Amino acid sequence: MSMTKEQLATLLAEHHACREAVTWTKGKSFSEAWSSCTRPDWLLWLAGRMANEKGWWTRQQVVLAACACAESVLYIFEGRYPEDKRPRKAIETARLWAEGKATLEEVKNAAASADAAAYADAYASAYASAAFRGTLTRKRKELADLVRKELPFELDKEVRRAKRSTTE
Repeated sequence: MSMTKEQLATLLAEHHACREAVTWTKGKSFSEAWSSCTRPDWLLWLAGRMANEKGWWTRQQVVLAACACAESVLYIFEGRYPEDKRPRKAIETARLWAEGKATLEEVKNAAASADAAAYADAYASAYASAAFRGTLTRKRKELADLVRKELPFELDKEVRRAKRSTTE
C-alpha cells in the first residue's frame, strides 16, 4: 500500500483519528507509520475504519487479527478467573462470524457478555505499578507486531483474497 505522509494525514483527519495518533504520525508515510507503530489499538482502528475499501483488508481479516490479539492475552484473564469462559466464547464467536458460521447478533451477545466480565475485572484490579506499565509497553509492541503479521500492508486486495481462499 503506497500512501504519502500527506495522504495519511488526510485519511486520519477524514476518519477523525485521535489527536495523539495524528501527532505521532506527522511526517510519516503510511509504510513508516504502520511498520513502527507500537499501538495495536491504533493499527486495528485504522484497519477497521478502512475494512472492505478498495486495496484494504476485509472486515473478516480485521476481526481475525483482533481475535489473535485477544487470544494472546486471554491467559491473563483466565489465570484470575479460570471458570469464566465469557471472553473465550466471544473470541470463538467472532472467529466463527469471520468464517461465515455465526451471525452478527451472536457476536454482539457474546461480546456484551465478555464486556461485563472485563468491566468487573477492571474494578477488581484497580492498581498499576511501574513494573506493570513496563510490561504493558512490551505487550503493546508485541501485539502491534501481531497485527502487522495478520494484516501485512504490502499485499494488494487480489493477493489477500487469494491468500484468504487458500486458508479456508
